[in-house]
Amino acid sequence: MSSATFNSTGAPTGAAGITYSVSDDNGQTSTASATFIIQATYVALIPHTETLCSIAFDKDKKRPSRVDNEAKACLDQVAMVLQRLFDSKAILVGSSDTKDKDATAEEA
Repeated sequence: MSSATFNSTGAPTGAAGITYSVSDDNGQTSTASATFIIQATYVALIPHTETLCSIAFDKDKKRPSRVDNEAKACLDQVAMVLQRLFDSKAILVGSSDTKDKDATAEEA
């Protein structure tokens, strides 16, 4: 029994076809074709992180959760980056300190 191997190294991506013929010791022959798709090798992207801006909610003591114009500009910047780099993800990191916890407890 004989075998054949196809190596697509260097071949362009897209549809391709192979036609092959076989024959036996009695002179009998047969021909067949196969069509297949050559796809580019997947290359995983290396994650990239970038700090865009930060927002603080300590400027307006009466309304600490209010988003001021500076914070809106920061959020606009994040939105523009996400639109430009459509496969990006935003991760929001929040923190609080003891004063925030004390103020929340007093309001309750």
